Amino acid sequence: MYEVNRPNRARRRLRGKSDPTDAESAARSVLAKESTAIPKSHDGVVEALRFMVVARKSSVKSETQTINQIRALLVTAPEAIRQKCYVPRPFQCIVACEEPSLSDYLSRLKFNHHS
Repeated sequence: MYEVNRPNRARRRLRGKSDPTDAESAARSVLAKESTAIPKSHDGVVEALRFMVVARKSSVKSETQTINQIRALLVTAPEAIRQKCYVPRPFQCIVACEEPSLSDYLSRLKFNHHS
C-alpha cells in the first residue's frame, strides 16, 4: 500500500474528475515513483492534540445535552421550582438547581408525598 500525493488540480480538471480517472492517476504516479507522500504517524504531538480536541468536543456536547434536558424538565416543574431555577442563562439555571434551599424543598415534597 502506498500513500499518494493529491493530484495536480489543473491536470485533474483537464482530464476529468472521476474515481476511475483518479485511481488510474494514482497508480501511474506510484509506478513512475512520483508519489513521495509520507504516511501520517499515529503518535506524537499532533495525535495527542487530536485526542484532546475529540475529548473536548465530546465534553461540550454532553454538557449541552445535560443543560437542555434540565431546562426541558424545568418547563413542566412545579411553579415554585420553575420560578427559582428557570432563569435566562443556562449556567445560572444550573447554579440555582444546586442551591441547598431547593434540595430542602424537594426533600419536603418527597416526604409529604409519601405521608
